[in-house]
Amino acid sequence: MTTQPPAPSKLEQLYRSKTSKSKALFDETSRYVVGGESGTGMLMPYPEYVTHAEGPYLYTVEGQRLVDFVNGTFVLALGHNHPAIRKAIQD
Repeated sequence: MTTQPPAPSKLEQLYRSKTSKSKALFDETSRYVVGGESGTGMLMPYPEYVTHAEGPYLYTVEGQRLVDFVNGTFVLALGHNHPAIRKAIQD
């Protein structure tokens, strides 16, 4: 007897319908990185992939602007893409 996984919730269905580019990147990344991501706080069923950040905002491959409530490791050390820090890194 095989047990089937539960059907996705309405919230998961909505998430999947709005994040197809992130899903494709997750599938590709999973070929090279165990778990398909490297510490973004793994959002199930897969994380949203971010193209860039500005101030407290993250911009996803789907074009959504999200408020960064997680504050990853680099944000704690360097802030939210401050122009002076960005220039110092580039110099």
